Amino acid sequence: MNRTHFIGCLLGMLGLSLVVACQGAADSDQTFGHLDDWTDQSVSLELDHESTLSFRADGNQILSNPPLFAGGRLRVEYDPNRLAGCRGSHAGAWSIIVHLREKPSGTLTSRVMGSSGNLLSSTFAVGEEAEWLEIWFENTDDQGCRDFDNRSGANYQFQTVVPTGLSRVLFPADWNESAQPAIVAGGLMQLDYDPARLRLCRATYNGGRTWNILAHWAFSPGGQRSSIPLFAGDYYAGEEAILRPLLTVPEDAESVEVWFVNSDRAGCVAWDSNLGDNYRFPVASSAEAVTEIGWVGEHDFVIAYPNETEHLGKQDPVWYQDNWAGMPKSSWTEIQIWVQGLTDVVYANTQEAAQAAAARIDAGVLTSALAEEWPLEFVEQRGNNFVYAFRFWKMRYVIYNDPPVAAGLYQFRYRFSLDGQAAQEFGRADGQDWRFVVSPDLDCSLFPDGGPEGCQQSTSVDWAGNWGGRFDHSCSHRLGLDEPVVFTKSSLGHDCMVISAEVYVAGLTDAGGDPQAIMAQVESDIGFGGGPLVQPVTYDLAYDTRSGNNYRYQWFCNEHVGRSDRGDYRFRFRFSADQGQTWSVIGDEAGGFRALWVRNDSTDVEAQQFCEGLESWQSAFQHQDACIDYQPATQVDANNCEFYVNAFGRGQWSQASVHASWLESWISVNAEQEGQVENVGLWASYRDLADGSLHEVLSLGSEYEPNYWLVGLTKEENSLFDRQVEALAFFLDVRRLDGSVERLWQSRSGANYTEADIFAVAGFLLSLGSGSVEYADESMGLFDAKRACAQ
Repeated sequence: MNRTHFIGCLLGMLGLSLVVACQGAADSDQTFGHLDDWTDQSVSLELDHESTLSFRADGNQILSNPPLFAGGRLRVEYDPNRLAGCRGSHAGAWSIIVHLREKPSGTLTSRVMGSSGNLLSSTFAVGEEAEWLEIWFENTDDQGCRDFDNRSGANYQFQTVVPTGLSRVLFPADWNESAQPAIVAGGLMQLDYDPARLRLCRATYNGGRTWNILAHWAFSPGGQRSSIPLFAGDYYAGEEAILRPLLTVPEDAESVEVWFVNSDRAGCVAWDSNLGDNYRFPVASSAEAVTEIGWVGEHDFVIAYPNETEHLGKQDPVWYQDNWAGMPKSSWTEIQIWVQGLTDVVYANTQEAAQAAAARIDAGVLTSALAEEWPLEFVEQRGNNFVYAFRFWKMRYVIYNDPPVAAGLYQFRYRFSLDGQAAQEFGRADGQDWRFVVSPDLDCSLFPDGGPEGCQQSTSVDWAGNWGGRFDHSCSHRLGLDEPVVFTKSSLGHDCMVISAEVYVAGLTDAGGDPQAIMAQVESDIGFGGGPLVQPVTYDLAYDTRSGNNYRYQWFCNEHVGRSDRGDYRFRFRFSADQGQTWSVIGDEAGGFRALWVRNDSTDVEAQQFCEGLESWQSAFQHQDACIDYQPATQVDANNCEFYVNAFGRGQWSQASVHASWLESWISVNAEQEGQVENVGLWASYRDLADGSLHEVLSLGSEYEPNYWLVGLTKEENSLFDRQVEALAFFLDVRRLDGSVERLWQSRSGANYTEADIFAVAGFLLSLGSGSVEYADESMGLFDAKRACAQ
């Protein structure tokens, strides 16, 4: 994030109730977004599309307003009758939490669901990088009861769709305007403007840009119109900082006109409007312009018996045995495809849908079993999708495939092409190929990481470690464990109580194998009532996620904590990749048990809270006393680009009886830390001007966006206090893999900084209406680390 990326929305950070138009016209319903191609050049704006995923009491999941767009919104509705086991001691003493993990990033969001009539609901902003969404539900109550709706640990998987129907509307310097491809009603259009077309107004101040270009547009016949500035980033970046805004095209649009206005602080105004006629582009109806595959997903392994069909979902590998033919029994996989205006059209019958599919879609499979593509077979229209089948068993019979394939394990990917365009290939969510096994009968040697029941594995565990867990209301995973691990009964129902560890098995965890091929257990003397057990017992761990080349497994402790007595317990994990023949055990350094304490509440915990001289700061008017539950084990200088100050400002605000002054700093944190970031903050030594006494304070910041933190200190607020800052420095707290916390400093090797040093040269002054912020000139020594480390 560049130094002035944040300026457009600064007023809101003062904690005042102000309406600020951070992007575009405030009175417009027009929405904006952006594609991955331009994430480094534009501000993040979500796509205005909301799908609803309803989890019904009958066990079905229904997606309304498809598709599920990456960059859009997802409303999750849940019938609480699906999870009715934990209802507590009285009304309102239970809750259902929805967990949503984005893949491949692994970003996890967990929320207590709110009431919506007879259903519970929660709405999520889907990340633009999300390719798959993994969802599961957790029911807890005040008695420590805990239950899950998670497809027996596999969780519910949903593939997202990258928005399609994109037209890039080009305004190059050679004045040859065009829309490539044609703009489509209900689709997306991206404005790509070359600022060389409008160079008349270019006033600057202190070397920074004080001019902008405003893009305007209006759709017909609906009259939807709006505008957006094409520069909203670094004032010193020049013309390369121009944005390429992404706009949603109304469903009723037939045409759009676009024009541009260039202005600067000196009052210069210039137009690029086709000599006043504006630039006009036709908009095609969605039915006329279906040119892209919208979505492919829902890989499903199907086993068919004489009287029933079993759908096993995303099984990998899938299999077929020749001896099934006489039972009779068969198997295949199914895959679904969505194309707007084709698969979601109402057809009279399956034959008509099949004819439409054959005319537009080429569907096949690329497999290591054959040199040529194998065709997929059209099955039916299911909802808004077409369903195809891969009947890989046919490869074993000469009537379908001459010569037939040999018994073995093979890879495959689905392959689709629309209207003769370049084909697209679809494998697993992690990018690997799907796999199938064909053999005369059950041959376990063909299943390297688990398969049908009865296939025992003989693989050994190569490594286990990386203790971690989820320990608070945010349910965010962090590496490292406290010693002892302490859970309190008073936190039941709102805090996560999860302990985790990772395991590596060569050829399995690093190849995306089946997590159920690994036996993962916890040994502990904590039960579901009373005090410590005489002998430890084992409980199965739940698979969490892939972490690099490892798999992470977790132990949910809530129910143990709720039902067991206050006491001191112990635990360790063990893993087996050969069905329990051998085990790899991790605990303390010697492989023994680790300590787990169950306490009643925070007042019953021997672990110390550290609060003296600590504040948390969000804005000039939003700050309060704070506590942390650790003390740094070591403190060192940040000499390896662990973090740097990206911008530093001093501000003042006064309106009627409301006034304040403050310091603020925007800090970039290296995403690749050797551990988990606990806090980023500012240390200050200040004099209380009321009595002249000298004090020190650690002010904890907040993560404004991933790896970008806002830290600060309010110096004066409404005459409640008045601080004169005499020295300051910046710190980053990282919890290392062994559980200890290291504090990294940017403090000029202990000499610290002063306001006088930082503002020895006049900075950039940003007006805030009734106040202002002066941002320090980046030639100052405070920014030495930025110059050395910034990409």
